[in-house]
Amino acid sequence: YGQLVRKLKGLFDTDSAMDIEYLGTRYDNNNNGDVTYKHEGRAGWSISDYVRVASKGSVTNPFYNASTFDFSNYMSTQSYASVDYVIINLSTNDYGRPITDVIADLNTMISSIKTFNSAIKVIVCLTEGVYRNKMEWDTRNTWYIELKKLMIATYDKREAEKIYVCPLYLNMDLYEDYNFTSVPLSSEDSTKTRLMTADGIHQNQAGFNKNANTMYYTIKYIESLG
Repeated sequence: YGQLVRKLKGLFDTDSAMDIEYLGTRYDNNNNGDVTYKHEGRAGWSISDYVRVASKGSVTNPFYNASTFDFSNYMSTQSYASVDYVIINLSTNDYGRPITDVIADLNTMISSIKTFNSAIKVIVCLTEGVYRNKMEWDTRNTWYIELKKLMIATYDKREAEKIYVCPLYLNMDLYEDYNFTSVPLSSEDSTKTRLMTADGIHQNQAGFNKNANTMYYTIKYIESLG
């Protein structure tokens, strides 16, 4: 819903070295009508959705054309002449799929972007994982770890091709950076409370801000390469 882009824009607005324009058909609905926070994020969408469906949950996929992800068609349809960076911040919602299939779909997206212009810098974000209330390292987080390992093996050290990884997971606390709720300490003592994670999948604003910080410094690092 734009929380991450809002923070990212705030970081670049105070960065005199870079003048950023945001492209997209969606924007932050919590910014008093300011449509400069454009993006293409869609709640609940997976990489597979961007590659395979024309719409989901009444939300259109502007990248979908001729049964697949078509970046050139997107750029033409939106009347965008060029773009310098594409950040792919997906995969949390791909949980349960074979990780090789996730990489294959990512390759489809990246290939389509590079077909439009090989000079575009593509940043692949490495998912944070999710918080589990029982404090157990379950099969879901194990899946995310294995996916990150394969993403790193596939996309790291490809700067010459202008492909980069953004390690979101290194800057996230899987407890503190998610949404909390206050619950009684026990059924016999409702006067004392403790905080419990209410949503182990979606970050709180601090978590979104940390994501934006990591993206910001990834872009600044790429720019430093010349």
